[in-house]
Amino acid sequence: MMSGTEIEHHKRMSAGEAVGLIKSNDRILLEGSFGEPVSLIEALMQQRGRLRDVEVITASPIQAQRLADEGMAAHFKVKVFFARGGIGGAIRQGRAEYIPVSLWGLVRALEDATLPLDAVLIQVSPPDQDGYCSLGISVGYLEPAVRRAKLVIAEVNEQMPTTFGDSLIHLSKIDGIVRSSHPLPELQPPGMGPREERIGQYVAELIPDGATVEIGIGGIPSAVARFLRGKKDLGIHSGMISDSVKELMESGVVTNSKKPIDRGKSVAAMAMGSNGFYRWLHENRTVLMRSASYTHCPAVLSRITGLVALNSALQVDLSGQANGEAVSGLVVSGMGGGVDFARGACSAAKGISIIALPSATEDDKGSRIVPFLGQGSPVTFQRSDVHFVVTEYGVADLRCKSLLERAKALIQVAHPAFREDLINHVRKAAL
Repeated sequence: MMSGTEIEHHKRMSAGEAVGLIKSNDRILLEGSFGEPVSLIEALMQQRGRLRDVEVITASPIQAQRLADEGMAAHFKVKVFFARGGIGGAIRQGRAEYIPVSLWGLVRALEDATLPLDAVLIQVSPPDQDGYCSLGISVGYLEPAVRRAKLVIAEVNEQMPTTFGDSLIHLSKIDGIVRSSHPLPELQPPGMGPREERIGQYVAELIPDGATVEIGIGGIPSAVARFLRGKKDLGIHSGMISDSVKELMESGVVTNSKKPIDRGKSVAAMAMGSNGFYRWLHENRTVLMRSASYTHCPAVLSRITGLVALNSALQVDLSGQANGEAVSGLVVSGMGGGVDFARGACSAAKGISIIALPSATEDDKGSRIVPFLGQGSPVTFQRSDVHFVVTEYGVADLRCKSLLERAKALIQVAHPAFREDLINHVRKAAL
């Protein structure tokens, strides 16, 4: 049996040689966002002339947005299941497509070959002495993709942190190994003004000691984390974690001691943050990076007593259903794992599902509490999967409320400038 060093020597190649294994008409899954294998993306661009109709599936691409540039359509068909960032413009112009699927739905499609893959392009940590690399900050949908793809090409980045859980992959499972060394992108500190702080305070009041929390990234989750600092024995089971989870663990607020599963461990599928956060995550055995086939599984989530699902949305209508994907029919985000966690929290004993959002647009010219979701606005969160809606004006408790009661509660947390119009709609609708 070859050692890890011998295996790597045998499979090591340049980025161009590795991408040369990809053929026209292949379907590839490309690690997205902060985990992008940048040297492999560059090689794809350089070899575009020989490639036709390569289907590229990814999420929130940064460097990979170039695959959807003008003139690329004959070479790459880019499809994203999360459209945050500049890729939205390519979707609007018909140069990329959006797949409306939750993270759980995606991993199920990978597992049962509804979405068969010819290749997966990933970024991993350097191998340990036994030849195991780590998927590092992005395990969620990659772990099942690596298991199912016909071809696995890995960029081994010296600066990718080693994480544990479902993240380890042996060199023998990799077909092409490309060495690199570059820092991971850093998540900039989120904007957090008085509006976000008030929302954070209201949300934190809903979270009891001992709860297990899904908390993601952005201004509102960061504000919530700030106001959780007086809580005791919280747990983390989340799709995404960042610096705020590091701070809560270091301060002793998050102990994971009351969790019914994975006791003593924070669990997540993906991670983004600062360089300090990545250093803290490296070889940190108090954090488990798990496959989304576990973190987002309905059966797993339903077992977490006291699970709090914290999500946001672009709009909430007066019945409580929420749009988290599109503005005026233009895709700007995605379903992600929010839907999975909302439904999981509704299934868990003492679980609660929260949608937290500002009451109005940034310029205060439009209400985000609306009479009904407009044309082209998808229903991301069904009204039956939303317990609380929180804005800077308070908390609307929708549990077991009639349509009229829901509307009244939501109007109370709407921006005052729009309440009269919302009241008039309710009068006319005769809910």
